[in-house]
Amino acid sequence: MGKTEEMIALYSLYPQKKTGVLVSFDSREVEKIVGPALASVGFVSLDQKDWAQAISSKVKMLSVEEANVKVVKQINYSLSTSNHVGKEAILKRFNHYIYVYQSLGAMIYSPFAKDWKLSLSMDTEYWGEAEYFQQFKVIISRYVGLALSKSSLIGFYGFQVRDGAVVMSSDQSEGEFFLVDLKRRELYSSDGFVKLKNPFNIIRLEETLETRPRGMRSEELFSFLMSKSIYFSHSIVSNNVKYHTEKLVEISNGKIFSRSHFDRDKTGLLRIDSSQT
Repeated sequence: MGKTEEMIALYSLYPQKKTGVLVSFDSREVEKIVGPALASVGFVSLDQKDWAQAISSKVKMLSVEEANVKVVKQINYSLSTSNHVGKEAILKRFNHYIYVYQSLGAMIYSPFAKDWKLSLSMDTEYWGEAEYFQQFKVIISRYVGLALSKSSLIGFYGFQVRDGAVVMSSDQSEGEFFLVDLKRRELYSSDGFVKLKNPFNIIRLEETLETRPRGMRSEELFSFLMSKSIYFSHSIVSNNVKYHTEKLVEISNGKIFSRSHFDRDKTGLLRIDSSQT
């Protein structure tokens, strides 16, 4: 999978930062449909002259293709016979795993292999709906979380904000996520790259909070971050992900704000109402 001579497009996650996380296509039709969603979460389409270098230094490469009839059946029915969280499940096989997002896609991967494969149910009737792009971004975020699980990069659903980030569920963020590089002390998001401020503010939004913002204890913040991580495992959470999340907690202030005191400006960044700062 992912052979250069068969590829028609290659995307790299934040190539400026050399993450080594790639997504390839051998179908122009599939790339045309889901390419914009990739671009919205930090992937950049590479010029063909840069493919060889990118592949030689890859961490993981995900080959995206249209699912055949057999795989579509598995996508549609596998959750009924497995442990799952919402529409997501990971099935363990002899020497690999299958991540399934119900009715949309199945990703075959092994932690020891660099080349993974994602098969998508490409019913064009549904791909015209925003919901499917959101769900595809969740699939890609899971790929990124697994691909980077042994690095100093950790990811969470949410948005970059002034002096920090808002962390939320994948549904609330519409599949958008950001990465924190603790080695470089930087935050990567579709809005750009920023240095982590000290302290780094991690914001949780609550619908029912009517009083002034309150802080979160370290244990509460750690638990909250782990529940909103893009890393999704079949069993035990990666010790490396836990370690770097603990390190992030050490340099962060956790704050809970009322959702009503946030809005979105034209740049796509969330901002805090001045009366709540």
